[in-house]
Amino acid sequence: MKTRQPIHFNGVAILTAMFREVKDPRFRKKLHNKLSSKSPILAALVDETEFLFSDLDRLDPPSLKKVLGVFPPKDWVLALKCTDENVRNYLLDHLPEGRKQSILDELSLKNSKTKLTDSIKAQLKIARTVSDQLKLGMLKLKSKRTFKKKA
Repeated sequence: MKTRQPIHFNGVAILTAMFREVKDPRFRKKLHNKLSSKSPILAALVDETEFLFSDLDRLDPPSLKKVLGVFPPKDWVLALKCTDENVRNYLLDHLPEGRKQSILDELSLKNSKTKLTDSIKAQLKIARTVSDQLKLGMLKLKSKRTFKKKA
């Protein structure tokens, strides 16, 4: 007789995913305030995990363009050093050609040693800034809805 393996759920991840799906900033704020009053610790955890550096591909193109222009190349080089290759390529594809080439040149330097913690700090700095701007409505996420014309 086979025994079933227990299924583990990460409650913070599920709650964060729910918050990610709420598009209306007013409703999101109302939900967050309610969560903060019931469980301040859980609300703080959701705040910390709500937007990650790897989520930059969820931004709509104009918002991504703004974010790519806000931070200096040094921050992008640090952040991209230990980033997943797909995320790195996606972000580099949206940079203006001159800026892209300078960042690629910096990334290809083999003698430049970067601490993992410095790279993670740069990623957190970017992700937190983006998260704050999303909450303020200054940036937008891509719409998941697709529309088809009736034939």
